[in-house]
Amino acid sequence: MSSLIRVEWTLVTKARLTVARPCGRCGQIRQFASTNKFRLNANGSRLDAWLIYACQSCSHRWNREVMKRKPVSTVPSDLLSALQANDRALAEALAADPAGCAGSTHEPPEFDLQRRVVPSRVQADGRAAVLCIRNPGRVPVRLDRICLPG
Repeated sequence: MSSLIRVEWTLVTKARLTVARPCGRCGQIRQFASTNKFRLNANGSRLDAWLIYACQSCSHRWNREVMKRKPVSTVPSDLLSALQANDRALAEALAADPAGCAGSTHEPPEFDLQRRVVPSRVQADGRAAVLCIRNPGRVPVRLDRICLPG
């Protein structure tokens, strides 16, 4: 049996993630946030899908590509249903992924760090600990930005 103390840290976002990009209406670099809505377009047996973003200053829309000219028969039915239903969890997961924003920059997110010691039946001697960092919302943050308590 182990006498390690198990500590869990969970990252929780404070605000919606934004993308800095040129706004077609403002004419400047502005912050765009996901509307958690999708736009779908079918052309024959091919499907295009976008996640819709809105400028935080003027509400001008930008469509971030999710898929392009993909045969409908190759799209998993659960993904297609989620896109058609504007599934919030899917939209937030895609918005948290900076890889799909070519030419744009994700702003570093603000987050809270929830800390807890996991209760154990074994008495720990207090000399060693295991740290488990959880990121259920896929907050795009580097490990060195997670601050230790002062």
